[in-house]
Amino acid sequence: MAIEYKWIIYKLETKTEESIEDCVVTVHWNRVGVDENKYRAHRIGEVEVTTVGMNLSNFVEYDDLTPGVVVEWVKSEVDVTAIDAAIATEIAEK
Repeated sequence: MAIEYKWIIYKLETKTEESIEDCVVTVHWNRVGVDENKYRAHRIGEVEVTTVGMNLSNFVEYDDLTPGVVVEWVKSEVDVTAIDAAIATEIAEK
């Protein structure tokens, strides 16, 4: 049974940090899995984005953020394998 997974970023919380406006401090995400029979399951969560000691040379302005950049932040903080396994188990039980 093949499951297609995708990330949905549904909210970014921002605040001014180190005199930079609109720094993302929290990412709210949803990981969705759908199988070939259209059974679906999902997990939601949030990730705190630390700005302490941030490297300004890598800083991405809010208006320049892409879904890919934000998803990489999430993936670096969560156990994607465990999330996908939980989704797969729930779909298998349907």
